[in-house]
This record gives sequence, structure tokens and C-alpha cells, in this order.
Amino acid sequence: MTASLRQKDEERMKKNVDDLVEELKKVAKEEEVEEEADEKLKRSVEVADAGEAVAEEQQEEEADKKQTTEKAKMPTTGINISTESFEILNKNVDQCKKYMETCSACTEKDEKFRIRDI
Repeated sequence: MTASLRQKDEERMKKNVDDLVEELKKVAKEEEVEEEADEKLKRSVEVADAGEAVAEEQQEEEADKKQTTEKAKMPTTGINISTESFEILNKNVDQCKKYMETCSACTEKDEKFRIRDI
């Protein structure tokens, strides 16, 4: 009697183990299918991103071309400064800088005297 019970227990255990193995195989197959689907999705996203990047580049190139043509159509209204005028302007700027330095030095001295007098 105990032998038949042991045999039944062993058969149940084998059946349970076989069932578990089958379930694991199913889960593994499902995971493989999911991984393949994920890879396909990633590839399609990469392709879509590449397509968007190309479209954006084309739009930027078109915008650059439009700006270039608009600039070419616009008349030049810039001020042309001769080299003599430019030199005079630079001299005046240098003089202004010197005067500003002198002025700031005087202002500092005046502040020192005011503080000392207080």
C-alpha cells in the first residue's frame, strides 16, 4: 500500500514538474516574441527619427536658401566709411577712453577727500 502511494506521489510530482516545464517554455516563447516586437518597434522608431531629421534638415536648407535670396534682393544701404574717417573715429574713441580714466581717477580722489573731511 505504501508502495502504491509512493508511486502515485512520484507520478504527481513528475506531472507537476512537466507542467511547470511547459509553462516555463510558454513564458520563454512569449518573452522572445515580446523582445522581437520591441526590437521591431525600436527599428521603426529609429527609421522614423531618421526620416524626421532628414525632413528638418531639408526645411533648414530651404529656409537658408530663402534668407540668402532675400539678402541678395535687398539693396545695400550700409554706410561706407573711408579709411581716413575710420582712423579719426578710432583716435576720438581712444581720447574718450583716456578722459574717462582721468575722470574716474579724479572722482576717486574727491571721494577720499570727502571721507577724510567727514
